[in-house]
Amino acid sequence: MTENSYIYFDWNIVKTIIEEKNDPEVRGILDWLNARYSFPFSFAQLCDRQRGNAENIQQDLEFLKILSEEKMVTVFSNEDEKLQYLIEKQDIFSKYKEVRDSIPNYLIFELDNDILLDIQNTGFETYLKENPQMFLPVMFAAYNRFENYPDLYKQVRDFMSQKGLENTDNIISIIATKSRLSIEDINELSNILSKLCGHSLSQAEKMQYTYLLLDFKCSHVGEESLQDKINRKNSFSNIYNDSLHMIAASCAKCFITKDKKTLRKSQIIYDVFKIKTKVVSWDEFKKNYCRKL
Repeated sequence: MTENSYIYFDWNIVKTIIEEKNDPEVRGILDWLNARYSFPFSFAQLCDRQRGNAENIQQDLEFLKILSEEKMVTVFSNEDEKLQYLIEKQDIFSKYKEVRDSIPNYLIFELDNDILLDIQNTGFETYLKENPQMFLPVMFAAYNRFENYPDLYKQVRDFMSQKGLENTDNIISIIATKSRLSIEDINELSNILSKLCGHSLSQAEKMQYTYLLLDFKCSHVGEESLQDKINRKNSFSNIYNDSLHMIAASCAKCFITKDKKTLRKSQIIYDVFKIKTKVVSWDEFKKNYCRKL
């Protein structure tokens, strides 16, 4: 496969293309690029679609099937810890079914409403001091892959971000106190995470975990906050999927996203790992970038 032979859209861009598919400018751009690049679908796109509105799933997948020409991209680390990608024909409906059917296999940590209310009223730190046995259930509930509690995640994130600023002896401080991340910082993070995970991390894992940890970087000393706005529509599940988009796009010519935080965090990761993928917004792509490809 030729290096950087594909262009990657996150799901919000796919939705935008669906909405603008009859726009002559958009059709012209896609037709012009399609002669040079492929637009493969990904696991992350299907995860995002699964979380979306139940209406029009069939139509959306049909459109993505045509856009991608039934090609799916997978990015992985080889034995030399270098990123490689595979683009191959896949049945998009079968892959979507795999995503949907896999969700019940994930561990779900449900918390009673009384516990959530108690945490909200007393504060995350006070609650854990009074109920130390609840640390793991609360953390697993806040950081669950598919089913989680946005308000709880925000409380945990805000607490840990502040602790990262106050202390220099924890993993969050590496993210929270640095104005610019280096590969040495990533290696330090990876060493800590490897001990927690019980195995050495691949480059793809290092990139993904660093992306997730960047959500702890709040605004301080005039620096840019990288924290996502958390609400019922945007939770840890969305941030996790965004990290998968960043991985899926890491061997592409460019990664197009409408989300400013995704754009900024992805570019930070790519810069640290010296990845050439260009990250651009949809408007920038249409106005300035697409004709340069």
